[in-house]
Amino acid sequence: MNCKKGAILITVFNRVNETINCIKRIKECLLPEYFSFDIYITDASSTDGTKDIINRMFPEIKVVTVSQNSYWNSGMILAWENAKQNRDYDFYFLLNNDTYLNSNAFQIILNDYYVSSTYSIIAGVTKELNNNNISYGGRNVINQSPLIPVGTPIPAKFINGNFVLIPKCVIKKIGFLNPRFSHSLGDFDFGLRAIKFKINVLITSQIIGSCDINSNSVFNIKGNLCDRYIYINSPKGIPFKEYFYFNFKHFGTTRALRFIIVFLFGMLFPKLYYKIVS
Repeated sequence: MNCKKGAILITVFNRVNETINCIKRIKECLLPEYFSFDIYITDASSTDGTKDIINRMFPEIKVVTVSQNSYWNSGMILAWENAKQNRDYDFYFLLNNDTYLNSNAFQIILNDYYVSSTYSIIAGVTKELNNNNISYGGRNVINQSPLIPVGTPIPAKFINGNFVLIPKCVIKKIGFLNPRFSHSLGDFDFGLRAIKFKINVLITSQIIGSCDINSNSVFNIKGNLCDRYIYINSPKGIPFKEYFYFNFKHFGTTRALRFIIVFLFGMLFPKLYYKIVS
């Protein structure tokens, strides 16, 4: 097999210890003999010395600093743009800095890719750090538990961007992450777009690493209605325009209107909302 080169894309803001541990785990991975990689990091003006520490410990890593108004999706787009300016990579890997790869992660995900169609996206399945509960990977219903790996790659409708292999042939066909999203939804949108273009969207055959589940109690913010609205409508909350666009684009008018109702109800009556959905 010809030599293949990958670009690992990471977006960070503070959490320097997590980022360093993530990088160390990457470098401890066993690689197929035909594969090598470079790492590109977008740092959203971290205040904990992230960039300087990375530059000192890993001078080969390309780190670009942007404003604190840059979040996961926009940061990944910038990391990808920097990577493609450097060289023509065969694969691009989305990776969260709180995801710690197992030593065989690249062996698993690349093997899963090569036993699948060339036009495939592979999302890595992770478990929680201190137990075997599946945390991220893919699912077929957006608000249900993630799929459990079965020993072979299986289809998923919604994928998480914790660790995802994207071949350059897919990017040439459908592009990269959608810049209309600032933080979340970029990974879901990318997977759904791929499916519309008849591209396989799969999860890995095995667990490839660990990542704890982030809390999603976005409506449960203390303060008055104005405070809740500002937080909920922020990039790390449920930004109204982005979520409305996502629902309308992929599921139509009815789903978009349903989102408006849920958004308003959760913002106005958060305790009742969580009592109903729990």
